Amino acid sequence: MNVRPLRNLALSVAAVVPLLGAVPLLGAVPGPAPAAQYDVSVTEGSIARYSQLAGSGGTAEDTYSYTLSGAASWGEVSPGPFFHCAVTGAVLKCTPFQGDPHASERVVTAQVVVPEGSAGSTSTVTAVTPAGRDTHVYTAAERPRTAQSLAASGSPTLVIKAPEAGETPDFGSALAFGGSAWVVGPPAFAFELPRGVRENSPDCTQDGQQVTCTRPQGGAGDYRVPLTVAADAPEGTTTTTGTATARAGLGTVFGVTVVTPFELHLEVKQRGAAPRHDYNADGRSDMAVWYDYADGSDALHTLLAKPDGGFNAPAAAWQAPTGHYADSRMKRVAGDFNGDGIGDIATVYGYATGEVRLITWLGKGDGTFRAPLHSWGVASGWAFSRMTLQAGDFNGDGRDDLAVWYDYAAGNDALQTFLAKPDGGFSAPTAAWEAPAGHFARSRMKFAAGDFDGDGIGDIAAVYGYADGRVAALTWTAKSDGTFNAPRSSWQVGSGWTFSRMTLQAGDFNGDGRDDLAVWYDYAAGNDALQTFLAKPDGGFSAPTAAWEAPAGHFARSRMKFAAGDFDGDGIGDIAAVYGYADGRVAALTWTAKSDGTFNAPRSSWQVGSGWTFSRMHVLD
Repeated sequence: MNVRPLRNLALSVAAVVPLLGAVPLLGAVPGPAPAAQYDVSVTEGSIARYSQLAGSGGTAEDTYSYTLSGAASWGEVSPGPFFHCAVTGAVLKCTPFQGDPHASERVVTAQVVVPEGSAGSTSTVTAVTPAGRDTHVYTAAERPRTAQSLAASGSPTLVIKAPEAGETPDFGSALAFGGSAWVVGPPAFAFELPRGVRENSPDCTQDGQQVTCTRPQGGAGDYRVPLTVAADAPEGTTTTTGTATARAGLGTVFGVTVVTPFELHLEVKQRGAAPRHDYNADGRSDMAVWYDYADGSDALHTLLAKPDGGFNAPAAAWQAPTGHYADSRMKRVAGDFNGDGIGDIATVYGYATGEVRLITWLGKGDGTFRAPLHSWGVASGWAFSRMTLQAGDFNGDGRDDLAVWYDYAAGNDALQTFLAKPDGGFSAPTAAWEAPAGHFARSRMKFAAGDFDGDGIGDIAAVYGYADGRVAALTWTAKSDGTFNAPRSSWQVGSGWTFSRMTLQAGDFNGDGRDDLAVWYDYAAGNDALQTFLAKPDGGFSAPTAAWEAPAGHFARSRMKFAAGDFDGDGIGDIAAVYGYADGRVAALTWTAKSDGTFNAPRSSWQVGSGWTFSRMHVLD
């Protein structure tokens, strides 16, 4: 907030000013007093500050009257040694004692108590002083709320959201989140964690489930606390109220404690059950796009999900200069590769020299990514073009791994697993399963990864299109060591389905704890449909259920790039797509799922008329 300069104030009485992000006025320029208004943001349920500084020359006959209207009320008053103050209802009156106090001591401050449930309302202080009339408006913002899933056996990071969805207001509730120079001592955070969840931060102490953290000075914005989630932590949702407390100071003689409440909605799930692609740790899946620019530079952009499953406009998340990456040499997947509960990006990169390497971009938790981390690499012996990449927690340790289907030149096929390390890099590959020559043709397979039998360990599924026209669903369930069982064939049809018209996604589309398959089918007649294959307890799939349909001409499959995730945070998987229209527009669409495995009509959210080229966008899934 920009504080307007005070000018022409009679009797050297300064108007009310915010003390965060502005220099307190210890003197004033004489002259007539105009009306001024200062609008600031505070959080419902918080205690904010109202401060008045009087110039020299005050007399015992001077009266300063402050009337508070709206939902807020006066709290503790700190008049200092040279003023007498009293509160009667909504009116605060202050009178200076006889004398000419030092400038640094001419301070009167009162707490403004903003009640719960007042978000969206305003409260106004109207000051009538010897200098004239002045107003100060407090707009109540919603209490900061954090919704986050914590996967058992993992090491997530709790993100305590700052007010205003991560943006710090300029006053009042900003103190504990803003790292202001006016804060006397570091802010403290107090909150409760669910059973089986422990803080893992040098800033914090824990007594039972009660946690107290002292934030290092200089921090600002969201406050982050590393956690450890026990393997036997009880599943369920816990909602608690915490407080962020800071003592604000003016010079060396005055301070007032400001308290900001916040809410934590924490859901403990079994390992591997946290939302996929959650790049800002709010409990909702987001969408990440790799964009290869025409000038040869590359960037990651994040479309953060809204509570209704739609998406915000893309935000810049990471960028590489021209010449660092070639899109044709990358195969990308998304997952939580270091187990902190925040989505990451991984790629296998095939260099012109024949070298193949794995690279990870770790998510920071604010929707952006760290610089790439290089881990496993080999100079020769692997052909990039023969690798098909999938991500999932294939050994159940709380970190997503990589599985590569490798189709050898000799005709045999194999699954190789690259287990993730705690830093998000990958170990050397482990032989996980193999088939002799002639059993599988990679060109006839479309893959998806998920926990299809609900045991907490990631599996691999594929739709297979046989040469005779048959189509079947296959599942490779995983063992706890990162290897796979022999494939299980479940649903199969002899005719009526065309393999080339099927696009495969995986997610828990009915909320039963097992990932299912969804197929986008583009019919020859021009109509399109979603078909859901619900998973069975053994990891196989039931016959498809009609889940949603669009008439001919509404969609063109070639103009869509899909991702699956829980975009509205309700615990049921959804489908999203980026759509490139013929006129150059690009839009984000979401099909939120119902609890029976069917889908609602698509919701359009972000859309842009120009500036984005659909063919240069690569949606991470």
